[in-house]
Amino acid sequence: MALKPTLIDSLRSLKSLLATSGEEEPVKVNQKSLIDKMLSRYSSDYFVYRELMQNADDASSNTVSIRFITSKSKSEIVFENDGEIFNSDDWERLKSIADGNPDVRKIGAFGVGFYSVFSICHEPTVVSGAQCMSFKFKGDQLFIRTKVRKGKQNRLTAFYMGVDSDNIPELDAFSRFLATSM
Repeated sequence: MALKPTLIDSLRSLKSLLATSGEEEPVKVNQKSLIDKMLSRYSSDYFVYRELMQNADDASSNTVSIRFITSKSKSEIVFENDGEIFNSDDWERLKSIADGNPDVRKIGAFGVGFYSVFSICHEPTVVSGAQCMSFKFKGDQLFIRTKVRKGKQNRLTAFYMGVDSDNIPELDAFSRFLATSM
């Protein structure tokens, strides 16, 4: 059944009216839910470490270090690499979900790998060279804080993740994962 020409004309007129004088507002995004849904697509064990190692390789890193620090009161994971430190574009992409690097041979080709850290921690901090950036959810929105450390220039990029003790991997299985990931 075809629409009456007058209805089509009316719809076109409304569309034109909206385009020129309608009220515009942004679409709201529940960032926390979006990140959780994105993470649910990762199915392999230790995918966080695979993503961080891939980013280290993309940054021409020769060495990575993964430290698990545990105590009665807290557990932390520190992932470091000695690749190229972040430039201003890298920092901008880090705070943009799915805004990948146009140079697919470089860090963050798709713009989602870093966000895998949210599967094991809620407030990651990234340090690269003299700059650092921390992430924290307020409700369903993700916020960042940045700082340039004066006089503290190093050649490492580090990811600091405070985690629940159940997010510290079992070392035998993790060692097997590392051996097959090289």
